[in-house]
Amino acid sequence: MASSGHVVGGRYRLDSVLGSGGMGVVWRAFDERLARWVAVKEIRFTQPMTPEEREEVKYRAMVEALSAGRLVHPNVVAIYDAVDDGNQPWVVMRLVEGRSLREMVAHEGPLDSATAARLGLGLLDALDAAHAAGVVHRDVKPSNVLIAGGRPLLTDFSIATVAGAPVPLRGSVVMGSPGYVAPERLHGDEGGVPADLFGLGATLFYAVEGYGPFAREDAMSCLIATVCDPHPRPVRGLALTAVIDGLLAKDVDDRMDSDAVRAALLAAAQPRTRTVYRVPLTSRRAYTGHRSVAVLPSAPVAGPPDTAAPPAAPDGHRARPPRRRRVTILTAGAALLVPVAATLASAAGGPNSAGLAGRADAAVRPAPPAPTPPPSHRASRGRSASPEGCSHRPRAAPCPHWTRTAPTAPAAWSPSPSPAPPAPAAAPCPPPTRRPSPAAVAAARPAPPRRPPRRSPA
Repeated sequence: MASSGHVVGGRYRLDSVLGSGGMGVVWRAFDERLARWVAVKEIRFTQPMTPEEREEVKYRAMVEALSAGRLVHPNVVAIYDAVDDGNQPWVVMRLVEGRSLREMVAHEGPLDSATAARLGLGLLDALDAAHAAGVVHRDVKPSNVLIAGGRPLLTDFSIATVAGAPVPLRGSVVMGSPGYVAPERLHGDEGGVPADLFGLGATLFYAVEGYGPFAREDAMSCLIATVCDPHPRPVRGLALTAVIDGLLAKDVDDRMDSDAVRAALLAAAQPRTRTVYRVPLTSRRAYTGHRSVAVLPSAPVAGPPDTAAPPAAPDGHRARPPRRRRVTILTAGAALLVPVAATLASAAGGPNSAGLAGRADAAVRPAPPAPTPPPSHRASRGRSASPEGCSHRPRAAPCPHWTRTAPTAPAAWSPSPSPAPPAPAAAPCPPPTRRPSPAAVAAARPAPPRRPPRRSPA
């Protein structure tokens, strides 16, 4: 067993232990030739082996390390070198400043389904790149997944198999981690791409649940459960249930392939959030989800206030009140009240009744003719602006018989020597001028200012 300060291959000086596993110990070392920090894995033989088996394992470790070193992928920890020092194989790889997935879940708890799905996509990319190069990892597990800057990195290709390897490893020893090794490998099969996908499914289960799918009290019980017992249903990672069930199938033919896994992980990686519609402050129309609702402008529109709310139109806008009709009714009512008031005042009598009658009659009596002003008034809609087309006509002169005077005191009686000659007959009164109708008076008035039309946003 090596110790700190030991130089491996005359180049890599060991500094401290980063971690350990069933196949060896990973050291933090310094490359004295290139002046950089690296990770060096010491492969140990924990089980009793014959000298022939030890030589075979050493040779396979060197071949597999050199074959895995040709993988260049952002989700794969690059392998720099492989050294045989002191009858012991060593694998030199990139030093990753981060934690393994096992450590992160143990300290921070299980991941949510979307985060675990994105982690699974990164591992699937790494496995697809390795399989395309003819390399099968055979030891996909949480402790071999490093997290650096949120990116998963697949490491430890020490027991990987390479297509066309000259010396295959044979014997009764099954190399792998209990709970993550595929069932077909426990049956004696060498394992291939489906074996790595089985390890990916077990790793995803651990990421969302916090424990392995076949975790038991000892290694032998764990291996038996991997072959015989079904895996438990996910409780926390419900969105990954279909993916985990497809990857942990016992039969290789029933196991999900890489394309199906990718499609399922992409669907699970999308965050499930409700769509919220936000209306900008400059908009004049608000969204309610069912119909449009008009938003009142910030500045009030000039015009007389409405005494009663008009009925709503079918499109949701307020209907315009009939203003001209209301003005016409008010004008006609005022014209009818003036004669009634004058009649009541004259019938009441009293010292001021004549004056009241005179004032009332003066209010009813037409005004004397006035000079016609130049046509400077505004033409109403649909009428000409010339004096001939104007509805304002000069009123005729009042009838002299309509004039009333206040009663005077009677004069003293005196006898008259002769009767006064009869007064000449007065000229007949001209026919009274017809008063304009309330509709004509209302039409002659200038139109009130119109509200600007409401414009719906495009």
